[in-house]
Amino acid sequence: MRYTFSSAVLVLVFSLLAVSARANTMGIADSYAVLGGSSQNPGITNAAGSATAITGNIGVASSSTCTGFSTPPGFCSAGAGTVSGSIDLDTNGDGVQAAFTAAQIALGNTASIIGEVSQNLSGDVLGSAGYTSLAPGVYTFGTTAQLTGTLTLIASTSGAIWIFDIGTSLTTAPNNTDVIVNGAYASSAGIYWVTGTTATLGDNATFQGNILAGKNIAFDPGAQDTCGRAFSDTLVAFDGISAAPQENVVSNTCAASTSGYSGGTIITGPGGTPIVAPTPEPGTFALFLSGLLGMAFLTFRKSRVSSLSC
Repeated sequence: MRYTFSSAVLVLVFSLLAVSARANTMGIADSYAVLGGSSQNPGITNAAGSATAITGNIGVASSSTCTGFSTPPGFCSAGAGTVSGSIDLDTNGDGVQAAFTAAQIALGNTASIIGEVSQNLSGDVLGSAGYTSLAPGVYTFGTTAQLTGTLTLIASTSGAIWIFDIGTSLTTAPNNTDVIVNGAYASSAGIYWVTGTTATLGDNATFQGNILAGKNIAFDPGAQDTCGRAFSDTLVAFDGISAAPQENVVSNTCAASTSGYSGGTIITGPGGTPIVAPTPEPGTFALFLSGLLGMAFLTFRKSRVSSLSC
């Protein structure tokens, strides 16, 4: 019976580890705001004279380039852009790029994982009539996706997740294009825009969420991702200040969430396949923990009674 008790304790320990791991979304890539480049491609560029502001770390692969950021000094070629965190010029060696790739794979296979049925919006325009607000879920586009106007995402439950799985490219219209996240649980929301090729944010677009692009990400003049990340396999390009005037911005820390709307995590499922799981609600976690503790206690009591009867 002592082995049964030990087994119960082990189940408790591993279950706690599994739940606590859900605090991080994309592994070591989570602290980054911008990632760009591979060994064959440029990484991150900022237009001359543009005071693009990045909140979080930025990184490029070992053979890629970083131009247009003077702060922190000595890492990228000189420019007016600023980075609040660190600049990493070898994300391949640090494993950050691998974490990004794992996130791309996981987010492309999500419907059954988060318990949502994928809704095919191919041919529909986000922000237009009928698509000005969307409930949490998985939304797929066979090829391109467009955002025009304002899209509101309401986080009515803890750990709400929106995944936009786009076959080729994402384009947002210039001016008056917004993604707004609100609701009582906005701070735990997860918003992911996964594209097979490119993502282009139009002039002065105000965007939110984590962009994971198979190729380039372009921030047209004045475009901003005020709460999220811009991760690309090739190039992330900032085109600079607009006539508004407004500078390019990417921030993985924002008023509603200290993690840039990164709720959920990359965890490993059967066969080692990366999957996405929503962050558990505090109440659910407490119930789960109390149940495990109860099982361990009952097993211990049973073992004690058996030993005494002997």
